[in-house]
Amino acid sequence: MSRAEIDDYWADWRRVGRLVGVRERDLPETWSEFGPYFDQMVEERLYDNETVQDVLSSLASPTAPPLRFLGDSAWRVASLPAIRSTTLVTGGLLPPVLRKRFAIRWTERDERKFRAFATASRAATPLMPATLRNVGPRYLRWRREALERGDVASASRAPGSVATVA
Repeated sequence: MSRAEIDDYWADWRRVGRLVGVRERDLPETWSEFGPYFDQMVEERLYDNETVQDVLSSLASPTAPPLRFLGDSAWRVASLPAIRSTTLVTGGLLPPVLRKRFAIRWTERDERKFRAFATASRAATPLMPATLRNVGPRYLRWRREALERGDVASASRAPGSVATVA
């Protein structure tokens, strides 16, 4: 990525942060400032607590089926692949110091599985329909542009999707 693309990417993620309650002043303005900020947060601010453990627990064991027609047993079976991949990705994306601090078990086998998952994900992304790739900052940019154009009615269609006529 070019420097300009990286800066745009970071600006987009700062907007995503605002959507989930992170104030603009709480994040560094530039990507080059993010590395030191991240290191400081890991070292000084992120610690194991009840909230961290609640999040980890909810990722590993979702409580209610999202679809009413699935009973508890069917949900446990149907959700197992998603639970395993979510747990793997969560652990894999954390720095080793946080895995240790949060008591997340991480083995060499987990690391190999995570790297394989990441490789498969990168390889699959270009093959995915545009509507599935349109998440995070890219979605926010697309949505903002649609709103600026006054194109709200068709804003429910993601770029690259096929328009349908009723």
